[in-house]
Amino acid sequence: MHDLENRPNDPRVGKFRSAGLVVVLALLLAVAGCSGSDDDSSAVVKYGTDLTIARDGTRFYHGDVLAKVKTCADGRRVLLFEQRPGRDRELGATESEWEEPGRAPWGFVVPRSKGLQRGDRVYAKAIRKEGSGYVCRPDRSTILLH
Repeated sequence: MHDLENRPNDPRVGKFRSAGLVVVLALLLAVAGCSGSDDDSSAVVKYGTDLTIARDGTRFYHGDVLAKVKTCADGRRVLLFEQRPGRDRELGATESEWEEPGRAPWGFVVPRSKGLQRGDRVYAKAIRKEGSGYVCRPDRSTILLH
């Protein structure tokens, strides 16, 4: 008979007992992880954001922050960047203002002192916004040529 339980001096007995203990501990940890915790992240609602960009004249960049809820569109921080090799250069910042359901326009005049040249690549970013029970996801616009 090959019953390893009846052979305490057999080295294979320790291996089987160790493997069994590892399996039991793994199951206990998995059950403990599923039982929940004080930090219930399922209560946080996440909303998407869409950011548009356009340019009028030579230096006025504008667009819309589009979101399903007013909280994610109104007062949203929008940064304007020049795309460069390495780190992109920040040109300025503004906030969106609620205008109609789902839409909050933003606009920014790039100062001449920033020295943008024809063909420079410019884009905008809507920064992530967090509140009590919600998160507004960040977004990046398409790239425009100056």
